[in-house]
Amino acid sequence: MFGIALAGGTCVALSTFAKSSELEYQLRVGDVSLLIFERSMLDRDFAAELIALCPELANAVNASGEVQSTRLPFLRRAVCIDEAAPAGAFEAWPDFLHGEPKAPAPLIEAIAAEVAPTARGLVFFSSGSTAKPKAIVHAHRAAAIQALLAGLAALVGLRLGGALLAFAVANPIIAGIAAVSVA
Repeated sequence: MFGIALAGGTCVALSTFAKSSELEYQLRVGDVSLLIFERSMLDRDFAAELIALCPELANAVNASGEVQSTRLPFLRRAVCIDEAAPAGAFEAWPDFLHGEPKAPAPLIEAIAAEVAPTARGLVFFSSGSTAKPKAIVHAHRAAAIQALLAGLAALVGLRLGGALLAFAVANPIIAGIAAVSVA
């Protein structure tokens, strides 16, 4: 999440419990350009669901190395963190990590210098129990403070109601899907 922030992006956390229609809505509303995901969770195959949402992912990328879809107009790359990426436009995690930079280092450093504690850093979606899920925007400061408090709580073993104060394992970022929206 912090690497995404330093690159000038916003981490958009997507729930692994979201239905396909909710996932599509969140990808569109979150302006997700880079999707980093775990291929499966329990008995769900997210790669297959993503291809159903964006058939262009089943094909090779265009000459610029990016996906282009009218259904998910901001999506450019989909990276699978599992050992092997599905066929098509999906990138494998090792290839993503060791691939050519998409921007020169001076540009990345200039973007990082502009990131402020009050800038948009993290977007979560509500459960959408009464309507469509709503995007909840958090500043970088909020995420940094939460991470600091969780780390301190774990360090000193602080417990509240018998539960260690830290991010829940059910947190969507930890559970398998995270996305990036570059503003």
